Amino acid sequence: MLCSVGSLSKDPVAEFNPALANRIQMPPAISVRPIPTIVLTRISRNPGNWLTKSPDPMKPAKSAGDVMLTRMVTIPADMILADAARLLVKHRVGSAPVIDPGKHNPIGELSRQACTDALLEAVYEGLPTDRVSTYLLPWKFRITSNSSIVEMVGKFRDCSQRLLPVYKDDHFLGIVTRSALIRTLLGFLEHMPDHESRLLYLSALRERDEAPEL
Repeated sequence: MLCSVGSLSKDPVAEFNPALANRIQMPPAISVRPIPTIVLTRISRNPGNWLTKSPDPMKPAKSAGDVMLTRMVTIPADMILADAARLLVKHRVGSAPVIDPGKHNPIGELSRQACTDALLEAVYEGLPTDRVSTYLLPWKFRITSNSSIVEMVGKFRDCSQRLLPVYKDDHFLGIVTRSALIRTLLGFLEHMPDHESRLLYLSALRERDEAPEL
């Protein structure tokens, strides 16, 4: 049987069987207390926190010196490529700096893609692989420890390098990888309070990079 909404406020037993209603005591009305609002605080496991040197959460890492790697796998230029490929796979590295054995300075990088192409050619031709110096990618761009995030993103976009070497007065300091840059940008998004502040911050970085040198 369907009943209207208004009939729900009446006693159904008293309405249909008054005699039975006198013998049955209905339970008292249950007072519904308002449920308090629960505020959930999300604990952010921010992947970019370790890149931030400032205690102020509004100031994430802004320069290459904040995100560069100083400990890395390096490959001598005179190493046989097959051995270098094993080294990259062992350490799970996508690309590594190639070091000049004589001057001990980086002269480029060797990537897994270059190793794959060289190994395929060696297998197809039935010949051993040559030294790493034959397959390395020379570095066209390099940055300083003061290079901004916007500058680093632009360098990666304009070249085929997987690594950006960081220098100070011709002294090699470390490298910036795309992964480290992505972690920094993700950390930046976590730190900024709203969309408008993020836009203002990126706009300020672009204006600084595009300003003429005095």
